[in-house]
Amino acid sequence: MKKVVIATDSSAYLPKQYVDQYQIPVLPLTLHWEGKSYFDGVDIQAEEFYQQLAKSKNMATTSQVTVGQFLEVFKKLLDEGKQVLYLGISTGISATVNSAIQAKAELGNPEDLIVMDSKIVSMALSLMVLTVARAADQGASLKECYQLAQDSYSHIGVYFTVDNLEYLHRGGRINSAKRLLGSALNLKPIMETSET
Repeated sequence: MKKVVIATDSSAYLPKQYVDQYQIPVLPLTLHWEGKSYFDGVDIQAEEFYQQLAKSKNMATTSQVTVGQFLEVFKKLLDEGKQVLYLGISTGISATVNSAIQAKAELGNPEDLIVMDSKIVSMALSLMVLTVARAADQGASLKECYQLAQDSYSHIGVYFTVDNLEYLHRGGRINSAKRLLGSALNLKPIMETSET
């Protein structure tokens, strides 16, 4: 049976020890900030990002993993005789999964490659990836890994809060009136990411 490789993107923020242990390819999203571009998790780490964010008046933007990046990784793994399950950042947040789907099409839609929209991000995605990578490491088939990823979605949720409303406003998530009222009342909303 062919070895199954679980791949993801940098939005999962997988700890390096697990990336190394399970040999998980992590494709970086690109961060654009103050005239420079950085590969997330390669050229800039989360700690550095938050330190710069506290000092900056400009909002960073991100762009999806490119089709070319996916082609390079997928082709190499398939040429090595491996099967690949890519668990990607929610399509509600990024077009990265669409790039992976395009790359799969350019490779002729191989049966040994499955692209899945995880519908989640960050630690929740990390937990899904680790759950499936452990199963693959123990010999689960590509089909079993895909089913496990689908099943795990119903057991994972993402809830978060923010210290202030400034970045929600700057990122276009709330308008000025909501930011001003929420800040005046010192509101710290609890939010959830979910499939719509």
